Order: sequence, then C-alpha cells, then structure tokens
Amino acid sequence: MSRDSGPETGGFKYIWRIENFSKCVLEEGESLTSPKFVVADMQNTAWYLSLYPRHMAGRKEYVECYLFRDTVDGGPRSMSISYSVSFVKTKDRDNTELFQMEFIHGQFGSTFVKYHRKEIFDNRSLFLPKDTLIIECHLQKDTIFKMAKVECTATTRITVERIHFTWTIKNFLCNSVGLPENYERVIHPVTKARNPPSITIKLRFHDTDRDAIKVICQNIKTDLYLLLSS
Repeated sequence: MSRDSGPETGGFKYIWRIENFSKCVLEEGESLTSPKFVVADMQNTAWYLSLYPRHMAGRKEYVECYLFRDTVDGGPRSMSISYSVSFVKTKDRDNTELFQMEFIHGQFGSTFVKYHRKEIFDNRSLFLPKDTLIIECHLQKDTIFKMAKVECTATTRITVERIHFTWTIKNFLCNSVGLPENYERVIHPVTKARNPPSITIKLRFHDTDRDAIKVICQNIKTDLYLLLSS
C-alpha cells in the first residue's frame, strides 16, 4: 500500500450521514452498512461503507469505519484505487491522505478511520452536530483521463421509539410488618419493533440507604426517564 497526496478536485466523493448516532445500540462486532454506491468512472465498480460503533473486534471503546468493495459489480475482479475514509468534523477539518490499495470483490480496505468513543461524545459539537455522525469517503483511480468530480450523499436514520406507561403501586411504603417492599413489573409494550421485548422494571429500596430508591430496567437497551408522583 502506498500514500498519495490529499484528495484532488476530481474523483468520487461519498458522504454518509448517520442521524441519531448516540442512540445506536449495536454491540462489539456489529455494524451499520451504508447504501451501496456505483462509481461509473471506475468501471462501474460497487462499494459501501461499514461502521462499527463499538469496534470490529476486541476494543469496543472505539468507533471505526471501513470501505468495502461489493462481492459482485460491473468491474474487473481486481482493481487498484486511491481512497480515504474520514469522520467529518465541523471545525478543523482533517486534510486526509489518500491510500493506494488493490481491491478484489468482497474485500475491505486495510486503512480505515478510528476514533475513541469518549473523544467523539466529549466533543459532540465537532463530531455530532444535531446528533449526526458524518463520514466522508474519497475514491480515485489513475487513468489516462482525469476522473470527473462526482459527489453522492446518503442518510441512515437510527429510529427512536418512545414508550410511556403508568405504574400505580398501592400501599407503597409499608408491608404487613411495616418494612419497605421491593416491587417488580413486567411490561409488554406495544411497539413497531419486529421482535418487541418484554421489559422488566424493578423498584427497590437501596440496600444500605433505606431512604433511597433504586430503579432497574432489564431486557431493553434504552434511556429510562422516571417521574414519581403521589
């Protein structure tokens, strides 16, 4: 693999926006895949980006993104290109280098973009404007004729569903011997999800501080907002 100078005025640019990124619940090894794109000036080869919000393997504190060539496209089996993948920041934008690599069908690039999750979420105004992660990919190929400048954009929206329910607990503070109770309720929410989970909500008094209440939510990856009223 060799390095070229930064992206030129020509070539193919692909911009992928991922909305509601902070709500992504994918685990280590699980990925989000961008819509595929075909580059006409590169013999109709097809490509896509694959984003691992918690790393491909072994280091789940990192977010990383790879360029993949599709398993089937209109191009030759092997193609050498120059490319870059970067996270777009709203300030101090990176001057990204192009890396040269030979891709066969189904192969992903050995050069990729990676950031620590803490750096991203501690600098939301830079990395996540309006909770949107923006990834930019540049592709170029050495040809006799200069590649035309082409830009393509795509958006993936992570859907967010909110569920509201009311749980009324009678005789809340005391049981028959005057001691605080622990409470548990299993909820079967009405949801648009294909495989809706049952949600177990547990309301307990703290083990050491009986004036404190602890809420446990099981079987769902969610933000829980609790409103207590009498």
